[in-house]
Amino acid sequence: MGYLALSLRIALSLVFAAAVAGKARHPSAFAAAVREIGRVPGTRLSSAAAALIAAAEAATALALPSGGTAPYGLAAAGALLAAFTPALALAVRRGTRRGCACFGGARSPVGPWHLVRNGVLLLAVGVAAAAGGAAAPRDAGEVAACGLAGAAAAALLVGGERLLAVLAGLTVAGESVSPASARLPVTATAGRRGSARHGRGGARSPAGTPGR
Repeated sequence: MGYLALSLRIALSLVFAAAVAGKARHPSAFAAAVREIGRVPGTRLSSAAAALIAAAEAATALALPSGGTAPYGLAAAGALLAAFTPALALAVRRGTRRGCACFGGARSPVGPWHLVRNGVLLLAVGVAAAAGGAAAPRDAGEVAACGLAGAAAAALLVGGERLLAVLAGLTVAGESVSPASARLPVTATAGRRGSARHGRGGARSPAGTPGR
């Protein structure tokens, strides 16, 4: 169980670290998400709240990997996720079209995926806390294996939103292009028919006999 706990703590740490890095790159996008999704009024207040959230996530990411500070990191991760999830659920219920900007830029609107991801993260926090009493791996190879497993899990959780955004973009592009592309052959055909009629009309002589 110690291997599982360390792998989960590394995964959680990397997810929170990715969230902090994204928010640092796009602070205005996250502040706007806090204002709309979190219902924090005012630009100044929402920006301050966004900065506090990013700082808490950074502290959580740093505390999770180490065995000595892991209990504090897990408690902070659970508290943050417990605060984020109801706000996201209300945004989904309201049909909010803004992205959560959880990892910086608002790629896709808040949807069921965000709730599933937070649910998985909360489950990881619970399992890691329950297994925290088990002996942690000490061998360098075992620690590296736990690190690789945690990194793979974090990549799936962080990259899932990007994949959904790409798929949503392809769907929107297909819907916007298809009607136009469907009309082009009809217009071109009509144009060719009109040209053919004008050509035949111009080829006739005034007497009505076919021109040569």
